[in-house]
Amino acid sequence: MITLLVFSRYQDIFDQFLASYERYGADDALHRRLLLTQDVKAPDNWKTLYYSDTDFVQTRAMNFAMRHTLGDVAFFSDDIEFTHERTLALLRDAAYSQHDVGAVSPMIDGGMYNGLQIGSVRTNEPLRITPALCYVCTYFKEQALRESDPWDESMIGFAWDDIDHSMSLGKAGWKCAVTPRVVVKHGFKGKTDDSTWSRRTDVLPNGLQHNAHLFEEKWRGRLGFLGDIVVDSPINSTLKALQEGK
Repeated sequence: MITLLVFSRYQDIFDQFLASYERYGADDALHRRLLLTQDVKAPDNWKTLYYSDTDFVQTRAMNFAMRHTLGDVAFFSDDIEFTHERTLALLRDAAYSQHDVGAVSPMIDGGMYNGLQIGSVRTNEPLRITPALCYVCTYFKEQALRESDPWDESMIGFAWDDIDHSMSLGKAGWKCAVTPRVVVKHGFKGKTDDSTWSRRTDVLPNGLQHNAHLFEEKWRGRLGFLGDIVVDSPINSTLKALQEGK
């Protein structure tokens, strides 16, 4: 079983996600649909999980939602668009193509700060292992979630919480990966293009610096489990420096 998990606070953004899902994803691999929200309305064939915290903190919301999922979890930000059929099935197949892979991202066409995940063209290239993922669209094995630490709820700002959780997977013996066989779009054109970004950062004015500081203090000198890190992105450059205790 797969749980398709979507967070949304805004009806207009969720409706655009839903349009692409109904075109390409509704008849995908067997899955249940779960929307975590405060007041967004979903179709009747979705289960709605209401989240009552005034501040929509991503880490708290992730832990809350994960307690209501079944099986593997395919997490999609609400500003993701499906671009082709069999997205969930291909993500599942990629995750189970290697026994030690716990989380898989598709190629992301749009806003993304991890270079290995950026791409707009599907290929049949093999799975690419990477130390960490940005979780805008991520497939998690149930076993990997069960064996790793939950999201760190002290990270109440923006970004780095997904990289932190990737480290928790790595510490538990699981790898992160990207599959070039799946492509999704991130961020919508038109009226929600800018608001998607601004709405996600409304919890803490200095949220990026807050989370980055916590991440560095938590993992400096403690990333030996990652092995050799190829410095091919700003994220990996940071991880390499922290691994060396810098």
